[in-house]
Amino acid sequence: MHDIKVKNGVDVASIHYNVRTDKKHDNELMDRNHYGECHNRTGELYVASQYGADLYNLSFIHELIEAIDSRFCQDNVSHDHICGLSEGLAQAFKSLGVRFVYK
Repeated sequence: MHDIKVKNGVDVASIHYNVRTDKKHDNELMDRNHYGECHNRTGELYVASQYGADLYNLSFIHELIEAIDSRFCQDNVSHDHICGLSEGLAQAFKSLGVRFVYK
């Protein structure tokens, strides 16, 4: 498996998104029953780390699509579609031997 490290963030439409993965944010996400969150105003993607590599990968892809939707699609992609796209891309990347990791 080729692990792509995302701890330095990712650029979407010339906006740099910092990726936040740490115990403090894990606890905040757990309190809201979320695996991740995309904060477009601050340019931050929060991704919970305590659920394992596959779920981290899926959650990162999901939040990345949320950022892309905001920057390129004016938030017109439904959450159900974002979930479907995330699952599909995670499976496709896995079949290629690629996954996104924090460390």
